[in-house]
Amino acid sequence: MNMVKIKWAYILCFLLASFSDIQAQISLPSFHDSLFIQEQTIELYGLGEMSSNGLQRSVSDKFLFGGYIDSDTKNLGFASLSNSENILGVDLSFGAEYRNANIKVFKKHLGLLVRAKSSTYASFFYPKDVYGILLYGNQLYENDTARMGNTGFRQISFQKIGVGIFDKKTKTNASVNLYNITSLSDLYLPFADLYTAQKGDSLVLDLAGQYSSTNNPGFGAGLGLGVDFEYRIPVQWIKGQTAFFSANVQDLGVMYVPNRTAYFADTVLRINGFTLQELRSAQEVDRDQILDSLGVKKTSISTAQLLPTLFQFSKLIDDNNTNRFQSFFGVRMYTSMHYKPMFFFGQQWRINANMHWAVQTHYGGFSKWRFGSYFRARLNQADLALGTEDLVGLLMQQGFGRNLSLKLRYRW
Repeated sequence: MNMVKIKWAYILCFLLASFSDIQAQISLPSFHDSLFIQEQTIELYGLGEMSSNGLQRSVSDKFLFGGYIDSDTKNLGFASLSNSENILGVDLSFGAEYRNANIKVFKKHLGLLVRAKSSTYASFFYPKDVYGILLYGNQLYENDTARMGNTGFRQISFQKIGVGIFDKKTKTNASVNLYNITSLSDLYLPFADLYTAQKGDSLVLDLAGQYSSTNNPGFGAGLGLGVDFEYRIPVQWIKGQTAFFSANVQDLGVMYVPNRTAYFADTVLRINGFTLQELRSAQEVDRDQILDSLGVKKTSISTAQLLPTLFQFSKLIDDNNTNRFQSFFGVRMYTSMHYKPMFFFGQQWRINANMHWAVQTHYGGFSKWRFGSYFRARLNQADLALGTEDLVGLLMQQGFGRNLSLKLRYRW
């Protein structure tokens, strides 16, 4: 078997690497308590999520964490993908928020709010043939063309610290935030066709796209300024009761990242065993020289972009409602071309005054239908919630990802 058949996939990996969303989701429902006014509160939270709309965990875990993919698993993954709209997303974040209602800010009914968060958000949008090329090589495409256009990747890591105010009664709140951008990478290939000759001894790659990334990821790679805002709305509900809704916006603002390395390609590459061997030895050769010979141009750019913003409208859980069951629902959206609006609905069961359990379902985001659950315990001044938006994925390899959220609140 010739070298092109065996190692051709290195070409795509090399180009993606050379060219080469968490922002945290509000995974647990928000809780509303209008009776506690004169108090201090500190809240810690964390979220870890990986989800896909096509690949099961048995495959996606191997991409993210490494490992051997056997033939059956590989074939199952290929069969489950759509021809054009496949998404894989990762969201990791943790943060803290402090509120002091004993401090008067501007007016008597306003308290002080301080929040901080660290997030890593990544998403990958790709057609089915990208998976085919990476997992099978070009054996599926002899005398045929792999269509890999409309492939995109985005990754951002940042930390923020914000200072703001909140209404002691309604819990409406707002903050102004400063952002430290530690890394930012963007890849978009609007057109990428790979033709393999019938004997597999030559390739033609018709490629147009661009990739950019921070030169030295770390503290101070970029700066940002933004706001968080949540408006809580009381609404007359069933049987004369009052329900509370939330219109929530997080990380609305801009960031500036200077001196990013960018690669641009708009070329037709004709590849034989010799050039492939050269690519395989790229770590021993000047990479920029190879890219230039392939028609890939390198430059330096400085960009101002919108921060990855979250919008969510939802019905809250009312802590003062003594009904055995309460519903919560809403819609969540990100300013990302890879994230689709996610609709969710759940039902909380009030086991007793201190213990609550809920089930929920979701559709959209980076995945399809998912079912989740959470448990909440209230112990005097402490409040602990642990949950997942993807119960099947958390427990089984047949799920389409995994999601785990933790929230701890203490007030005095």
